[in-house]
Amino acid sequence: MPLLIEGTAKNGIDYETIPDSVLIPKGQRFAYVDIIPWEDGIPEGVETAIILYNTEAFDPEATTTNFYIYDKPEFTITTPQIAPIHCRDTVMLYTIIYNGGLPPYSYYWYISESNTPFDSVAHPRVHPEEPTLYVVHQWDACGDLEVDSIFVDVLGPQAQVSADTSICLGDHAILVASGGDSYYWEPGGHTSPEIHVNPAINTTYTVTVYDACGNSDVDSVSVFVDNPQAYAGEDQYICPGEAVTLMGMGGVEYLWSTGEESQSITVKPESDECYIVYVTDACNNTVSDTVCVHVDNSLQADAGPDQQTCAGESVLLEGNGGSSCIWNTGDTTYTIEVSPEETTTFFLSVQDACQDIDSVTVTVNPIPLVEASVDNNHINTGESVQLYGSGAGSYYWSSYPEDPSLSGQETLQNPIVSPEAPLTIYTLHGTDNQSGCSNTASLNIIIVDPLSSEFTLDRPAVCTGEEAVINYFGPPIPGATYDYSFDGGIASGSGPGPYQIKWTEAGTKTLSLKVYIDGYESEVTQKTLRVIPSPEVSFSSNITEGCAPVEIDFINHSLGIVPGTEFIWNFGDGQQAYAENPVYAYDVAGEYTISLQLKNEHCKDMLSFENYISVYDKPSADFSLTPEEISANDPEITISDLSMGDPHEWIWDLGDGTIIYNEQNLSHVYESPGIFSIRLIIYNKYGCWDSLSKSIQVLAEPKFFAPNAFRPSSTIGNDRFIIRAAGVEIFNLMIFSRWGKRSSKRII
Repeated sequence: MPLLIEGTAKNGIDYETIPDSVLIPKGQRFAYVDIIPWEDGIPEGVETAIILYNTEAFDPEATTTNFYIYDKPEFTITTPQIAPIHCRDTVMLYTIIYNGGLPPYSYYWYISESNTPFDSVAHPRVHPEEPTLYVVHQWDACGDLEVDSIFVDVLGPQAQVSADTSICLGDHAILVASGGDSYYWEPGGHTSPEIHVNPAINTTYTVTVYDACGNSDVDSVSVFVDNPQAYAGEDQYICPGEAVTLMGMGGVEYLWSTGEESQSITVKPESDECYIVYVTDACNNTVSDTVCVHVDNSLQADAGPDQQTCAGESVLLEGNGGSSCIWNTGDTTYTIEVSPEETTTFFLSVQDACQDIDSVTVTVNPIPLVEASVDNNHINTGESVQLYGSGAGSYYWSSYPEDPSLSGQETLQNPIVSPEAPLTIYTLHGTDNQSGCSNTASLNIIIVDPLSSEFTLDRPAVCTGEEAVINYFGPPIPGATYDYSFDGGIASGSGPGPYQIKWTEAGTKTLSLKVYIDGYESEVTQKTLRVIPSPEVSFSSNITEGCAPVEIDFINHSLGIVPGTEFIWNFGDGQQAYAENPVYAYDVAGEYTISLQLKNEHCKDMLSFENYISVYDKPSADFSLTPEEISANDPEITISDLSMGDPHEWIWDLGDGTIIYNEQNLSHVYESPGIFSIRLIIYNKYGCWDSLSKSIQVLAEPKFFAPNAFRPSSTIGNDRFIIRAAGVEIFNLMIFSRWGKRSSKRII
């Protein structure tokens, strides 16, 4: 049967190809034609496929069948949120289609991950006994599958029990539970929501609440039995002088053994002591507990015994106790040295776990006001004088230098002495017999006849500008005037001396001294001192640099030259000279330090100039000639510099009047024959030079004439063979006969 395919959908493009005819087998009344659209993902709207065919042969009216092809709609679903339900409540499950696909729809409902569906309707009704997850598989007419889930939360029982409670021992408590259908209490196994209990000790009761589905929840309640327990706390350990707070616990009323009725008390025992607390609870039961406070009296600070000292003296304090310490002076060592000006108490604080303090008093006794005096301290030789002491309880005299007349009188308060030295110093040591403190005083006795003016010089001569030392000979006399004269010298010093004196001008100087005291005066002592001029070294040289070998004149310009002055020159190479103006030659290059030292009888001076003389190496000239001999036919010569010593300037004299500057290597053409002297002069950067001369011979162009034939022994002429040559030294002559035979004779 022929088929005619028409419509907006394309055969073989929008659906599988439909043939242009269909075969109805013999004996059959119909045949199938499949219309299978293709999903191409291209939105095209609604398209038609029209099939025209004849149901009877030669029937002019064709039968038309229309098919509509739709774009496949997107198919998505979602499930709603189901409010929580109670045990055995019924709820309906359903889906919401966001994009509808094509109906009709098919369903499979599953519980959680079960592989077997429990229903296939669109809106099943369920009554779960526990929280359950339901999964739905939904297909549209095109076979698209969407999967989603719905969670149904089943509310279980909510166990609630009355609040914790307290009872006195022997009383009972009522416990009430709610939130379920049935109850179970532990301990006791009670099954009613309200129970009555009377425990002897603190007890926690647990109730399990069940609903109709057997779901459970648990809660608990505690019953506290007032069983009185007194607690005074742990024993306490304190240091002496510290306070500690004690706290009672376990009741509502408290009474301490100290009589205080507060829960806490503060105590400060001096030694170990125990305290009792009586605790009464809310049920009027009273019990007690004891706490002890231990006072650590093991630490003992010891600042040492009290001491006595004299004003101006120091005392050593030695403390002890603890692991560390500090004095009120700020010192942190156990042993300290103190020098109080008045009686003072010092405190020592020692520490380890505790702290303790001790003190020591240092009594400062005044020193005695010791005085030593004499009626007249100026006496003549052989006279005696009485010394007077006062202000002390006991006395002791000493003298310097030692006075033999004091021997045996040292402990007398007022001894009589006869000193022998021009000046004698007497010292009195007085002691307070009660405190033991002592003091000293001194006086001088001077023998004024004769009064000495002797002095000393440390040298007989000095150089100008050099110091001489002058000093009084003998012990200084207190109160004396020393009248020195230094003859123009510049002096520093005072009293008897010593004096340091120097002069700027040479000559013989006269020094003098006269001593005055209390109307007495000495003879004048004079001494002379030679002041010698000090040399002042200065020198120069005619040159300070040159090329080796170089000779240098050294010139002395020194001042202060006197007869007998020595000149010592050092030339920096280990050599010396002793002339006033020496001449010295240097053969080796280098830098040389020059010094000159001058010495006379007492004075000397030296001057040195570092690297004063610079001596440079001399270059060495040399060159080569190529070729070593030339002729007028080829008169060019090449000259190559072979000089050593780093030359940097060249002067060439080529012997034919040609002079060339600053060319190291060159070529030259000689215009005429002859012997020419070539001279090279070279300079280095220091100006040092050298020269060298070499000769070159330029040969003249050779001339040679010889006959090419002659007739020996001829009577008609041409019988002589004469050779004429110029510039030729050697030639070879071979003779042939007219037939070409060479003569055996050879002429050279």
